[in-house]
Amino acid sequence: MLLIMVLAIISSFFTYSYAANTKPAKKNKGNFEIQYYLGPDAMQIASDDKLAKRIADAGFTVIALQPSYKDVNEMVGLWAYADAEGAAALKKALKRLDDNDIKVYLKLGTISGDLVEGGVWNDHSQKLAKKYLDGRYDNVIGVDLGDEPRIYSAQQYAAAMVQLHKTFPNVESYFNLFPIYAADAVLGIGDSYTTYTRAYYEKYLRAFFNQKNVNHGLFVFSADYYPRLRGWSGPHETDVSYYENLDYLLTISKENKGSIPMNLVGLSDGLIDPTREDHIMYQVNTNLAFGMKRISYFTGIDPCVDPVYDAIKTEAHAQGIAYGWNAGWVFEKDGTPSKIYGVIKKVNAKVKPLGNLLYPKEVLSVDRICKKKKSNRSYYGKREYLKKVGDVSIKKSSAASSGLVTAFSDGTIMLTNGSADTPVSFTVTKYALKDMDYFNTKSGTWKSIGKIMNAQKQKSKAIQLEDGKLFPADNTVRLDGGTAIVLRVKSGAKPLKKIGKTYLSVSSYTYNGKKQKEPVIYVKDSKGKKIAKSNYTVTKPKTQLKAIGKYTYTIRFKGDYIGIKKLTLTIKPAKPTIKAPRAAKNTVIVKWNKGKKGQVTGYQVMAATNSKFTKNTKALTIKGYGKTSAKMAKLKAKTKYYVKVRTYKTVKGVKIYSNWSEVKTIQTK
Repeated sequence: MLLIMVLAIISSFFTYSYAANTKPAKKNKGNFEIQYYLGPDAMQIASDDKLAKRIADAGFTVIALQPSYKDVNEMVGLWAYADAEGAAALKKALKRLDDNDIKVYLKLGTISGDLVEGGVWNDHSQKLAKKYLDGRYDNVIGVDLGDEPRIYSAQQYAAAMVQLHKTFPNVESYFNLFPIYAADAVLGIGDSYTTYTRAYYEKYLRAFFNQKNVNHGLFVFSADYYPRLRGWSGPHETDVSYYENLDYLLTISKENKGSIPMNLVGLSDGLIDPTREDHIMYQVNTNLAFGMKRISYFTGIDPCVDPVYDAIKTEAHAQGIAYGWNAGWVFEKDGTPSKIYGVIKKVNAKVKPLGNLLYPKEVLSVDRICKKKKSNRSYYGKREYLKKVGDVSIKKSSAASSGLVTAFSDGTIMLTNGSADTPVSFTVTKYALKDMDYFNTKSGTWKSIGKIMNAQKQKSKAIQLEDGKLFPADNTVRLDGGTAIVLRVKSGAKPLKKIGKTYLSVSSYTYNGKKQKEPVIYVKDSKGKKIAKSNYTVTKPKTQLKAIGKYTYTIRFKGDYIGIKKLTLTIKPAKPTIKAPRAAKNTVIVKWNKGKKGQVTGYQVMAATNSKFTKNTKALTIKGYGKTSAKMAKLKAKTKYYVKVRTYKTVKGVKIYSNWSEVKTIQTK
């Protein structure tokens, strides 16, 4: 019965008889937007003549606006739409926001409810539609329907969206969905509040999209999976992925005619450090890397929204909870900027030009790359796109964390640091950096890397960027924590030629007290042909090839080849002479001739039950050049063992081993 009543209410809302619109509502013509979610309400903005400008100055372009948070239980205050005082405040707030070019979603849904559970589609909604959606306030671009509805509300929401878009063709509908780690029962599927299934989550998402007659091009949706960068972790952290949730949102938007996806950027102190730019930028850039078309900041409840903030804080303290999850507010109680206001302003200044650049682009693939290739993972699309678009591929990431590679349909590539705290390096392997441009977020323009290289040729080997460095010598891009870069290949650029096998004619010598002969360096391409010396330079060791140690030859490629190869030649200590071993019960005593002082630091002895030393292997390290024997105990009784020994010398903290001695055999007692 309740469901029938709700549907009747929805129908009455959208079948209301309207006069002709005085002017069309302002359209969002494919714009990237930065949304302020659950910020100051209309009452606060109306009473503070500076607040709207502060919101705009921070870089926000859209606000999900409630008339008032007076109703603590539902945090909706829908009464204000019809209440004379509230309506006047809303009208004044909309005017101030419009004067500062801030668009508005009028918030209808509860903070955590469904249409079925305490929904807000009632007679006030009719007045709202007549007053605020018919074009009189052209900065009202849409309706915020609700937050985290369960699956059984899907059809009702779809019906509401159909009627909304039919009656108001330019009005967007927006609501926030549950994230992937929500329990099955929370989603409205299954009966467990402690477990989730990915299949259920996919079913949950599609329930809100696979509806007929919905104008998905005007449907803006989000989820709020926040990365845990500090302070808190939940049981789902090892089971599901922040990236995976973004992947789901991107996939769903592609399946449904260009619906506009977002993922909320959290500013809560328990999850991230909201005073750190890199923690916020990490969330923003990973969102953009997965094709999110807009950014929405969730600040919890700003302190200026009274009495909701105080009510939540009081309840938390009563339960012995330190109220820190909300410390990422942008404004204080009196509407003045908070301590993180400047950080948000700085981040948004970078985000806006990058978001505008990426908004119209179609994501072809998103890949996570790691230092260990086994940890690599393809998310949306296929990694083959990186080759098809004729741009760049990624060779490695220098950090154990990860990096993201996003390929767009127009050939541009976005590299994103997968860590908020540490730098990550990407090696571009297909085109030379000098033949590429990068997008400068400060100026909002493309910059030629080749021109920058020419200008800094005599100044520095590395090119300093806004958020990292370029190293042209080995075609590497080093990004600071939380940052990203967008690259494109210049028209007419030719792919780099591939480097093949590069090696020394000899890899090691045995120490003899004399200077050793310089090795021949062989440099070949991928087809095995010799590369001309004009395409590389060689830096030889600074010291003579005489003392025990390792010597490095560095090959730096240029011209048609890019990269750095390092080849190592080792001068080893002389191997020892092993003597006949002696046997005892479960024991073998190995003997050898003493090495020379200054040439030997110690010895390594090895025993095994086969000649290849792969079975029942045991090794001992004996320190001191004067040692001449070692006891290998706890061996198998009456078993034939193979034994051998070698010397080592420690040079700059590294053990340099000799060749092994000859192998002796003996049977234990």
